[in-house]
Amino acid sequence: MGRPERLFEDLPRPAPFGAADVLAELDDGLVLRRANAADTEAVVAFNRAVHADPPDYPPEEYAAAWTRELMDGRHPSMRAQDFVLVEDVKAGRIASCLCLVSHRLHFGGVELAAGQPELVGTRPEYRRRGLVARQFEVIHRWSEERGQRLQLIDGIPWFYRQFGYEMALEQAQGRRVHAPELDAGVPAPDVRVRPAQVGDAALLAEVQARSSTRHRLSCRRSEAFWRYELTARDAMSMRSRLYKVLETEGGEPLAALVHYPILNRTLLPVNFCERTDEGSWSSLLPALFTELRREGEAFAARDGGSFEGANLLLGSQHPLYEVAGSRAATPMPSSAWYVRVPDLPGFLREVAPALEAHLENSPAAGHSGRLDVSLYRSGLRLVLEAGRLVAVESWQPSTDERGHVALPGLTFLQLLFGLHPLSELRRFWPDCVVRDEVAGAVLSALLPPQPSDLLLTD
Repeated sequence: MGRPERLFEDLPRPAPFGAADVLAELDDGLVLRRANAADTEAVVAFNRAVHADPPDYPPEEYAAAWTRELMDGRHPSMRAQDFVLVEDVKAGRIASCLCLVSHRLHFGGVELAAGQPELVGTRPEYRRRGLVARQFEVIHRWSEERGQRLQLIDGIPWFYRQFGYEMALEQAQGRRVHAPELDAGVPAPDVRVRPAQVGDAALLAEVQARSSTRHRLSCRRSEAFWRYELTARDAMSMRSRLYKVLETEGGEPLAALVHYPILNRTLLPVNFCERTDEGSWSSLLPALFTELRREGEAFAARDGGSFEGANLLLGSQHPLYEVAGSRAATPMPSSAWYVRVPDLPGFLREVAPALEAHLENSPAAGHSGRLDVSLYRSGLRLVLEAGRLVAVESWQPSTDERGHVALPGLTFLQLLFGLHPLSELRRFWPDCVVRDEVAGAVLSALLPPQPSDLLLTD
């Protein structure tokens, strides 16, 4: 379709800015600054070009539409001022850009503020000059000022490790159901599927909050955000989804369903599915699978493609998999979110109630003692009294005090966010060492493996 450079021809110039917007003056006439609402069309056009994928480089209209949503003032938690730009003042163009989305997450029921860097991109001729690093310094500072305990991002393999991130949080895991397996029988006559309406916002918020109790980390969307999704989301946005309600013929809600409005190649991604109560999943399976097949085939016919099945991106564990049995036996390739926790002791102190609940439901319930975790160049000291985490402090390992457990690099985050248990980390990493088996058992009890589910507010 053309060289990528052609996408950057005749882009709108960024808006004029004042001295108060300037965050730093860089080399070669570049200025690091905060965006403003007047920059919207320039940033939209920039992201349309910079996020185009090889080899054909079609303009990325989905990223463009999402950018406009985040900057036009209607989004519940984002404004244009949450974008940071590197502008080439002499050339009158954006060289690099990214933004910070704010969320309220739940870690085992403990509410936390979190930040999500997004829409990270740099024009080809400005790459390898450290521009993204300078912008990350800014948004990490903004995130700290907002009291955000962690940052997370989905993105390029390896790239974000250089900014202190570790792939540590379950993402897009699930099961694949091939198209023939979606024939799960005739739907029950008293179960129907309909599009969600704005009046369903409270129901959707309640159902999502209910599902989050199974997860280590989750994002509970407010009723206001659900109304935004149902009324204001651009159909072309990268974050656009179809929201549906399964209900009885009498209108009693049974479950909520969220899936893409387009096939990912030949497969229909399903992002969320949850019952409204503890009832039987088996009674809903025929209607659910029939709906997914109907939509998948309709998308394929509309777009001139083929439909080969559904990707149930509901996490590594979900009740639906058990009911579907062999029809949902094909696991999805594993993936993970990048996570950054700048203050580990502070984070652990804040989520202590969740860790104590894990311990209470384990053979180590009621444990008292000190647990020293070496991260090699730094460390953590946890003090437990009768099953309560009474202190968490930074601790410096030494040749004399090497700690009860040692975890290299940022692998502790994989344990913290439930991606891998300590036993697996010991297999993966030869320098993951347990010197005290009791302490290792207590750490495993505090931080057992657990799926996460992030239907974010972006």
